[in-house]
Amino acid sequence: MAEEYGLVKVVLEEETGRILGASIIGPEAPELIQQVVYLMNTDRQDLSTAMRSQVIHPTINEVLGRAFSGLERSRNREQPK
Repeated sequence: MAEEYGLVKVVLEEETGRILGASIIGPEAPELIQQVVYLMNTDRQDLSTAMRSQVIHPTINEVLGRAFSGLERSRNREQPK
């Protein structure tokens, strides 16, 4: 958890928010990407399950929480009102 490098990239379908894929580079990447695979195998295949979840602090899982939060904020800004 003391590492200061890495990358999380999640690709969503614009219209639905469905997760199309993800790339994770850095320590613990296999454990992190598995969480995305679980989300992709839910009925909705989107971030909603993760966004409703609570992440224990401090853990490496917070990396995905931050990435998903950024995506959710970005999607909310782009949706027409």
